[in-house]
Amino acid sequence: MLTRHNARSNKMVLIDKENSSAACGGGPMAGANSRASVASSNGSRVTKAKSKCSAASSSRSSLQLALRAAAAAAAAAVAAEAKDIDANNCKVSQPYWPEVMDQLFESEASYRLPLGFSVLIGSGKCEFRGVINDWLLQVQVHERCSTDSLHLGVALADHACLRLPFSERLYQLVASVCFFIACKVVERFPPKVSKLVYLTDNAYTNKEFLRMELSVLEALEFRLHSPTVTQFLARLLEASACDLRDQQHGDGKLSLHRVCCAYIADLGLLDLDLAHQPASRKAAACIWLSRHLMFRDLPAWNATLQHYSRCSESELRPCVAAYAGLLVALSNGTATLHGARDKYSRSRFLRVSASPIFSHTNKRLAQLVSPYSVY
Repeated sequence: MLTRHNARSNKMVLIDKENSSAACGGGPMAGANSRASVASSNGSRVTKAKSKCSAASSSRSSLQLALRAAAAAAAAAVAAEAKDIDANNCKVSQPYWPEVMDQLFESEASYRLPLGFSVLIGSGKCEFRGVINDWLLQVQVHERCSTDSLHLGVALADHACLRLPFSERLYQLVASVCFFIACKVVERFPPKVSKLVYLTDNAYTNKEFLRMELSVLEALEFRLHSPTVTQFLARLLEASACDLRDQQHGDGKLSLHRVCCAYIADLGLLDLDLAHQPASRKAAACIWLSRHLMFRDLPAWNATLQHYSRCSESELRPCVAAYAGLLVALSNGTATLHGARDKYSRSRFLRVSASPIFSHTNKRLAQLVSPYSVY
């Protein structure tokens, strides 16, 4: 008995060797011809399937090319309307700025937190994150470190939460270590280990601190240069200042605009929903919100800002709504974390946190709090 593949019913059929030979009239040669015809039929089907796949792939490639061309054309149109912010600025190295910003945007994509960050780190750490970051903000002020160190420290702590398994009890230790590492990267003289341990109310020892530093560095694979909101703000504030100077707003207004953006950015460190958003988008949202509240005679967004931030106004709406919600909660008394408000209530920061533009009674601010979701 032999088996034969029935191409029509797609079944294996048992046949008698002698009967098959007699019926075909050709013996073994007829069986070989039958198998050859079946193989040819299957081959034609495979060829048709491959041609369909290649056609679909070609269609997708064409669509991707068309989308890229449309995006490039839109970017070129925006760039044509944008002003050159370095044209009359003798304080910056003009030839290097495009390369520096390209590198920042490229690094931002590789350091970006995943969309489900809050789910991945667990509910316990989510509850502690705002409290710990508010405490870090107070430590930064107490130690007179730069805001760059604060934002980099928070970014490193978020990545450590993903890569390093630890209990909620050690969250403050991990955050302190990440802030210490960030200070080593940014500051000329980082704070002492013993001082940071003291600020934790001696909840840990110096030895535990140094051991955790090694664990964090190994978990992060020594990738310590995550782009931060403050880095993008430095560039975008120059872009924002172009039309402000054209409208003859004085240096006092520009300084207030700069501090307002810094205040909004620091406040955003407490919000878990903003954690996975790109730093460039958060910086652009700070600029948009500050301009919207401060300068009623100017649009909150323009072609120059869109060109240098690489963000359209519609892309900023979720972040703007989140920042506005934080400001309203702080103003109406529902917020429980006041580190940013206390920091920016000092004279060196022009007491912007007490400004009426950030009050919940300001309709321009209250209208921005909407059901937009950053997820």
